[in-house]
Amino acid sequence: MPTSLIDELQLDAANSAVPVSDLLRKALVVASKLDVADIPIWINSELSGYKADEELPPHRILYGRMMIQTYQGWIPAHFPTNGSEETFTRRPIGNPVSEIEALIMNRDGELRSGFPAEALNLLQRMFQRQADFCLVLDRSSFQGIISEIRNQVLRWAIALDKAGVRGVGLSFTDPEKEKAHSITFNVNSENFSVGVAGGTGNQANVAGGNNARVNNQSTDSSVNSVVYQAEDMAKLADEFSKLRSALLSRARDAEHYAAVGVVASAEIAAKEGKSSKIDQALSVLGSGGKWVFSVARDIGVHLAAAALKPYLGLPPG
Repeated sequence: MPTSLIDELQLDAANSAVPVSDLLRKALVVASKLDVADIPIWINSELSGYKADEELPPHRILYGRMMIQTYQGWIPAHFPTNGSEETFTRRPIGNPVSEIEALIMNRDGELRSGFPAEALNLLQRMFQRQADFCLVLDRSSFQGIISEIRNQVLRWAIALDKAGVRGVGLSFTDPEKEKAHSITFNVNSENFSVGVAGGTGNQANVAGGNNARVNNQSTDSSVNSVVYQAEDMAKLADEFSKLRSALLSRARDAEHYAAVGVVASAEIAAKEGKSSKIDQALSVLGSGGKWVFSVARDIGVHLAAAALKPYLGLPPG
């Protein structure tokens, strides 16, 4: 039986070994074959880079660490006034995804970026120092861009699959194209979402906010919210990473791959040290949650398994 292009797209999106630039090209082929209008615009922007006047989606906005040069070398700069730090540490990244992938492959763990003359003069007046300033961006921040693009493609592919858009080889039927057109795909500075226009019925409803994720008609204000201690975050991120890899090797259907995407979102949130975003991710595990919990126990990631319990209605401990 010929392989479905949608199956291939889901598998590639869930496989971290597949470069995101290659994944986007395959997604562009799918979008072209389905004659959909919205997603090719986003794909082309990710592949070729965003224009200077083009609004960037949330995953393309990074925040760095301000450094000032002193006789002791480069040290952290602490802003003297409230409200000014975000203005100077916010850095839009509009580069083509291939350049970001190349940067991540670089052995250096961080990227230092200077300021144009006007911004530098303003910083010198603000700090009352005739010194040089730079913004340090961790390489892991750029990895977050790549991970979110991968997640978005995965959610779109799952939505197509759930809506009954399968195809044979590179061909799709007219009814499949009509179903594909009913799936909305929106990316802007406030929200990313994939959903089915006019209600979901038995079709997929895949949506998300600034960190898009699978949504099984759940809300962000989960009563199961857990606040994690800072020392637990690094371990939790490591365990989510191990769990994601194990899930990926065992995934067999779209429900499994959707769960992989949820765990990946939780992993990113743990790396950022944000408990609320872990809660947002895990609160939408849905029917794949028991499978995820079973694998977590099987491979011995106890902290991750404990984090899953509140969202599955299981008692702690």
